[in-house]
Amino acid sequence: MKKRIIAILSIIFLILGIMLSIYAADYAGGETSATGVLIMTDATEVNPGDTFTVTVSANCEDGINGLTGNLNYDANQLELVSAKAADTEKWSSLGQNSEGSVEIAIIANTADIKSGDIFKVTFKVKESVEIGTTIKVTPSDIVLDTLSETDSEYKANLSAIEIKVKGKEANKPNQTDNTTKENEIKYENIVEKNAAKSTAKTMPYTGTNMLTLMLVFGVGIISVILYVQYRRYKDI
Repeated sequence: MKKRIIAILSIIFLILGIMLSIYAADYAGGETSATGVLIMTDATEVNPGDTFTVTVSANCEDGINGLTGNLNYDANQLELVSAKAADTEKWSSLGQNSEGSVEIAIIANTADIKSGDIFKVTFKVKESVEIGTTIKVTPSDIVLDTLSETDSEYKANLSAIEIKVKGKEANKPNQTDNTTKENEIKYENIVEKNAAKSTAKTMPYTGTNMLTLMLVFGVGIISVILYVQYRRYKDI
């Protein structure tokens, strides 16, 4: 009776070990297919009358079909200079802009684009904006249309770009050289296209894979111990 129980437990843990190993390999492989949207600006500090550009980029290993959404701003602070596709050979822009909002409506001209800059918007700071004001450009309803067969629409949750208005007397050489360090909103660490609905997928890859490997290792040790016990008692 005792050896039968040990044999059954050994089989169960061996099966669990195999299943976890497959899961770990599949999850690790998904890391290369991460999907995300990036928004950044070429300036963190500006003077009244200055211009700056906001760039929207994206990444999807399955391929990118298009991008939609809005970039909202205070029309009392900013004047829209231009809003266009980052590369007209790769993208076509169909958006209709209104005061205070830039519509993003981009479609890909080819089917083999997996990453890169998609949309660029240039603003001019109005002369009437007071020194010390924080200007915001806020993304909303950003959806990346991908070529994924499972879930083609990826909804990005992005924070607002914030830019400080400084006086011209506060100018410093190359003050915008490190702009992306402060205002870059990095690609979200998401493996599946619908990961925004699952908090489990938002943890860093390293921590998740480490936990999986620890589980596999633990199950493996238990399986070996049970197998040894089974061999010891099988003739009793």
